[in-house]
Amino acid sequence: AEVVKRRIGGLHQVTSLETLEITDVWEPTEQGLKEVETKRRVASITIKLSRDKGAVDENKPGYQLPISNDVINPFSGDNY
Repeated sequence: AEVVKRRIGGLHQVTSLETLEITDVWEPTEQGLKEVETKRRVASITIKLSRDKGAVDENKPGYQLPISNDVINPFSGDNY
């Protein structure tokens, strides 16, 4: 996200962390056995970038203002 923000000006950012619980169930391959169920937690990060200030909630934890225009290096085909 930081690379994109330094190429495209005026981007508001909201970063959130989440933990998801995933349940895996394995069916037995032989008769007489019980199915096995395991639960695991997986961490994820979501980064929302928007030029529209109204599309993001400024009061949410993880909100960041757009960076200063003097550090923006606009994308062009000549940068490669």
